[in-house]
Amino acid sequence: MRTLTGVPVAVRAAFVLWLLDGNSLRDALANLSAFGVSRAVHVAAVLAGCVLMYVPSANAYFRRVASPSRTTSRP
Repeated sequence: MRTLTGVPVAVRAAFVLWLLDGNSLRDALANLSAFGVSRAVHVAAVLAGCVLMYVPSANAYFRRVASPSRTTSRP
């Protein structure tokens, strides 16, 4: 069976069909395990990191932290 990020496609399709049958997302979120919560927090952190790495202050931070001994001189 083909999987996407570790969850079989059939399970994902069953979840979507369960929602389309009139069940609420609140009921689904009420049954989240600690793993599901940690995964949601991780995904949010990755998305925030992708956005924040392009902020000009991030570039200034890494420019300031770099020591002159690490830079290579080019002839």
